[in-house]
Amino acid sequence: MRQTLQLRGGSLPTATVATGMKPFPVPAVELRLDLLGRLEGYRLPDWIALWRQQSAYMLCTCRDPRRSAYRLGLGVRLGCDAIDIDSHAPEQQRRKLVGLARFAGVESIASIHLSSPCGSRGALLGLAHQLWRMGATGIKIAVPCGSAAQLGALLELRKSYRGKRVLLIPLGHRYSGYRYRNSLVFGHLGRELGAGQPPYSEAVKRWKGQCHSRRFFG
Repeated sequence: MRQTLQLRGGSLPTATVATGMKPFPVPAVELRLDLLGRLEGYRLPDWIALWRQQSAYMLCTCRDPRRSAYRLGLGVRLGCDAIDIDSHAPEQQRRKLVGLARFAGVESIASIHLSSPCGSRGALLGLAHQLWRMGATGIKIAVPCGSAAQLGALLELRKSYRGKRVLLIPLGHRYSGYRYRNSLVFGHLGRELGAGQPPYSEAVKRWKGQCHSRRFFG
């Protein structure tokens, strides 16, 4: 596994990679274009194209409002399958990106990243409805979960949107099999992505011991 992840150019912790416990090509990749700094030996288009070749599904994300329009547009032109559109971005920018994705025939994922637990399934449903109103083809909610009840509310929300592209990411909850039963689980390569997110190797070890085979974002 280590050999399959050693790529020249850029730092691996800047990319969130789905392995599915298989070597390349991987099932999916979320490429954090806002975290890509100086790329040794690669220009940004080369880096995006490299990951496009190595994954069956690529989601491009850019949290930098100054660069998101250009970098996400570049991802679309280079063949990504979806772009992440931050719900906190200016409305004009959100509309432009949704239109760009629709015109190019790729998915648009309206996303929100919360800094505190949402509390209840009803509150999560309200957030989901707000995201769907952006006109995107899918939604992504990342929310801290500090209890089994909060994790359960997140998993129940997933059942409300069967057949739709819904990415639910529980943050900050350690040592629980719930987070590995989600449809998409995010970890990080080599170090923590955020509070409570285990390193990639630890996440895989726990995941293999607690779950059936699912898609895993690492």
